[in-house]
Amino acid sequence: MLILKVAICDDDEVYRKDILHHLFEYMFKTDIELSISEYESGDALLSDYHSKGDFDLVFLDVEMPGKNGLKIADEIRNFDKELYIVYVSSYPQYMQDSFKVHPYYYLSKPVTFENIAHVLSDIVDSVKDKNVLYSVINSNGDEIPVNIKRIIYIETLDSKSKTLIFHLNSEKIIGKGTISEWERKLNNCEFYLCNRNTLVSILNVKYIKGNEVVLNNSDVITMSRNKTKELKKKFSKLIITYNNV
Repeated sequence: MLILKVAICDDDEVYRKDILHHLFEYMFKTDIELSISEYESGDALLSDYHSKGDFDLVFLDVEMPGKNGLKIADEIRNFDKELYIVYVSSYPQYMQDSFKVHPYYYLSKPVTFENIAHVLSDIVDSVKDKNVLYSVINSNGDEIPVNIKRIIYIETLDSKSKTLIFHLNSEKIIGKGTISEWERKLNNCEFYLCNRNTLVSILNVKYIKGNEVVLNNSDVITMSRNKTKELKKKFSKLIITYNNV
């Protein structure tokens, strides 16, 4: 079953509960499970974003006290490029300004179930088409869907108990498995085994200095000597590819 983590951010409780009601109705009518969190301010959303981990989708009010939705979305984009942002507003004049953070949709208040269902179905199809969700079994035996684009690196915590740490953009997940298993799973996804205990996302490499890999979260990974040349080659190839897109 696909599970999406959803945030609703609006200073007006009536509008928050309205969206929440539509989301519950959508879950009842589909096989999609939504893990939903509510926030009455953008600052509360940002604070929880780092403690709860990445969201897949946020319904974001534009006009709020303090930081408005445009400012909040701009800050989120600094550390999460994959989030689906759906603006919900009574002020259509903000629509043009919202484009710079690449929102997925712009809904006018009051929202209807039909509009919510349309947006959610499109997002679900998009997530499935990308084929980037993998299930991580956490220490409690629960399945956690993880978008591989959010994985910075995976490292072995305890090889005897087959325990791994998945380092994501803004959280860490303790999961079951082995590095070799995940190396096979992510074979075609721009990941590289830097040493026998660490699998790194090449997309999240900031730069390479000697036998050290500096990642986008500022963590530094030491490579095995026989791995250095190959990773530099793959990293350079990836940079050239993106520059030519």
